Amino acid sequence: MSVEIAQLFDEARPKLLGLAYRMVGTYAEAEDVVQDAFARWLAADHDAIENHQGWLTTVCTRRAIDMLRSARRVRTEYVGAWLPEPLHAQTAIDEGEAGSLETALLLALDRLSPRERAAFLLADVFGVSHQQIAETLGIGEVACRKLASRARAKVRDGRSNSVAPSELNRGILATFDRALETGDASELSELLAEHVTLVADGGGKVRAALKPLIGRGAVLDFAAQAKDWWSPYHRSLERMATGEALVIRNGSTVIAVLWVGPIGGDGLADRLYVMRNPAKLGTITSVAQPRSVAVR
Repeated sequence: MSVEIAQLFDEARPKLLGLAYRMVGTYAEAEDVVQDAFARWLAADHDAIENHQGWLTTVCTRRAIDMLRSARRVRTEYVGAWLPEPLHAQTAIDEGEAGSLETALLLALDRLSPRERAAFLLADVFGVSHQQIAETLGIGEVACRKLASRARAKVRDGRSNSVAPSELNRGILATFDRALETGDASELSELLAEHVTLVADGGGKVRAALKPLIGRGAVLDFAAQAKDWWSPYHRSLERMATGEALVIRNGSTVIAVLWVGPIGGDGLADRLYVMRNPAKLGTITSVAQPRSVAVR
């Protein structure tokens, strides 16, 4: 393999990882997709490829579609709620369009078929032409435009327009941490919407709520219980690909990540997410502990 061929792939890798992650929702599966694209890249006749970046995007997209179809069959037996894997800001992926890594969007994308998901991401996040998307999906350009339009409508229906401003996000997380430290959740109560929902993902491997907790009272009860679980451990506010998160570590191992979803127009949190599944915390654990705002 020539240096030039290797360099072309290395330059494309962050974008390919970003695309694959948004397609499948976990970093390990995204890496598998990109590794498969790399193997096919090595075996390709590079002189016959006019657009190397386009070729790699096509191969990666098709492999991600196959991976997603397989993953969805497995996820029908998933224990409890399924959440996309949180990624640390230091993870080397293309961030794409602003907001395209938000959990609310990734969950809305689960409403789409694999081909709709690919069409939406390629067109709206990565700016790929409809002509190339059509070639990638093996359909006509008119059909491709309809597919992307249908995907946008489904995403719009399933996604909140509210986004958590960073200062509100950080404030809610810091307040949640103080509740863990002191056991007093009165301050936290004032930052939660009446019908706030907390979604936890334990994957059946660790203790986590199997169903979403709905309502301010239920979330405050969770915070009271979490004090016993997490208060002995190191906690810090760290920058994730989606924004700030409260990261709980036992030594060097991440055991939980808490982050805020959409915030309503009243400035109150509508949704909180908790990742407890060890299989989805390895990427953050593997990142050397960054400089962060330690809250304990």
